[in-house]
Amino acid sequence: EKLVKTTPASIWVRNLQLAVFTVPQSLCLTWKDRTAIAAHGLLSGMDGPVLAAVSLKALGGLVVASTVKYADSLLKSFATAISIILTCLLSIPMYDVHPSLGFVQGVVAVVASVMLYNV
Repeated sequence: EKLVKTTPASIWVRNLQLAVFTVPQSLCLTWKDRTAIAAHGLLSGMDGPVLAAVSLKALGGLVVASTVKYADSLLKSFATAISIILTCLLSIPMYDVHPSLGFVQGVVAVVASVMLYNV
């Protein structure tokens, strides 16, 4: 976090620097499917919802980088916890999934910690 905040490099440069480490991993993971990729293309089987999910993950990475650069890691942790809570609340009517008692207790703890942090 200190390195991100004190160096003059932009978020885009930092993301490219970090992406260099993912290229060898991606090559290793796709090596076993190289014949199918050569025959059908790298994005074969990816429909609209899958591409939307990938785009949201990429956008989320940029949001995290911006949060770490312009805020602090504690706020990022709070934002992550709140997003998990909101996702759960949205999944109740969409998928008819009900949270467990432990999850509800965790929600209460997160909301209480956010309120105490802002005091």
